[in-house]
Amino acid sequence: MPIFTLRPISRETLLPAFDCGDDDLNDFFQEDAINYASAHLAKTFMVLNQHRKMIAYFSLFNDSLRVEEISFTSANQRKAFLKKRGIPYEKRHLKSFGAIKIGRLAVDKNLHNKGIGQEILNYIISIAIECNKSCACKFLIVDAKKKATTFYLKNGFDFLGSLDDIHETRLMWLDLNPFLNSYFKPSEKNYP
Repeated sequence: MPIFTLRPISRETLLPAFDCGDDDLNDFFQEDAINYASAHLAKTFMVLNQHRKMIAYFSLFNDSLRVEEISFTSANQRKAFLKKRGIPYEKRHLKSFGAIKIGRLAVDKNLHNKGIGQEILNYIISIAIECNKSCACKFLIVDAKKKATTFYLKNGFDFLGSLDDIHETRLMWLDLNPFLNSYFKPSEKNYP
C-alpha cells in the first residue's frame, strides 16, 4: 500500500507542474484551485509521494443529492429507492440529502492504473466517516467524466439517472450507510 502525504492548497501555495492527461483537470489545478480554496468553495489537496513529489490531487465540497435529479418511473419507485437507503418514512418527502461531492480527482498520467485513485477514494470515504461524527452526510457524489465511470462503478457508485447520459459527465452517487453503519455501531461511542 503506497504511503502518501496530503497538502491542502491555500492562497500561499506554490503549485508544481502537473499533468494527468486531461486538459480540464490540469487547468482546474493550475488556474482555479487556489481561487476555490480562498473563497471556501472547495478544499483541494495535493497528494505527494514519499519523495514529496506531487502525484495526484483531489477537491471536495459540500453538496446535496437532489431527489428530483433521479430518474424515477413512478412514485412507488421513488419510495422504494428512499426506503432501501434507510430514509425514515417521515423524511421521504425531503427534496435533498446531505452529500460530499468529489469536485475533481486526478492522478499523474504516468501513474494511471497503479491503485492511486483507489487509495484516494478510500481516503475520501474516511473523510466522509469523520464528517459524520459532527454533521450528517448520507451520500458521496461525483460528476464523473465518461472515461472515469468504470472506476466509480467498480467502487460501488451508481448512476443517478439517465437524464445526463448525453453529457460529458455523469452524476454518480455512493450511499455511505454501509460504511457509517460499520463504523458507528449502536453499542459503541465513537466520539473524539
